[in-house]
Amino acid sequence: MRHELILTPHGRLLTRAVEAEDACLLEGVPGEELHQAFAASSAEGLLRLMAMPPAVRLPPPFAYWRDFARRQLDSLCHLPETAPAVRPEIPAPTPADLAEWLL
Repeated sequence: MRHELILTPHGRLLTRAVEAEDACLLEGVPGEELHQAFAASSAEGLLRLMAMPPAVRLPPPFAYWRDFARRQLDSLCHLPETAPAVRPEIPAPTPADLAEWLL
């Protein structure tokens, strides 16, 4: 089965099974694993996507979201530790980051 990655108007990432031949699709076992992860939640899907080995070539939409999630996780890991009740503010992306993402 082939899957494509979509962003809903409500900001949720999902995969859906499709039969289109010309779309950017993920096939086989990785597609089914990601489909199940994104069905559970966008966060679980992004974590599963980030966990895929770098050698796995992904179609552009999947690669974009894998890179996006990796950058976000990296920025969270570099925040200073705070008290459990204090939620740290995540810095906004820089103009250079935004330009790179748009490419």
